[in-house]
Amino acid sequence: MSAVTTLPAMLDALRTALAARTGLAGVNVFTADVDPESAGNEFLILASDDVMPEIGRPLAGGARHFETYSVPCFIRIAKPGAGETVIKSARDRAFALLEDVVDYLQSVKGTAASLAALGVRDAYVADYTLAQGIGESARYVNLSFTIRAESHFDPS
Repeated sequence: MSAVTTLPAMLDALRTALAARTGLAGVNVFTADVDPESAGNEFLILASDDVMPEIGRPLAGGARHFETYSVPCFIRIAKPGAGETVIKSARDRAFALLEDVVDYLQSVKGTAASLAALGVRDAYVADYTLAQGIGESARYVNLSFTIRAESHFDPS
């Protein structure tokens, strides 16, 4: 555990839990951006951009404090082909993955369950943005979303 925040442990625990879910079978789950070759055609990135915690008091190593943070996340689905059937398939898959993330976070909702699973008091999907496009002989869907987490950091 970090001496100043729950963020690294929460990312590790969430990645492990999501990678083990049946609905995410075959999906690469990462805690930072990766190169395109490692990413594959279906991937989810936790902390896809900067995470800036809000801390309820001046940060001091080893001091207990309340923190909240918004973790930007990113789902990308790339499906070979063209036309509405492929577009719909890629979009449906992206939203199915988002639903699996939401379902997992709901399954551990509540202070005790969330603390045990993720090390935070609460974590939930706060918003999302859909972008669709065309690449070389493929359709892609990018689904950006934010996981909001709240925690009482206690270094003991």
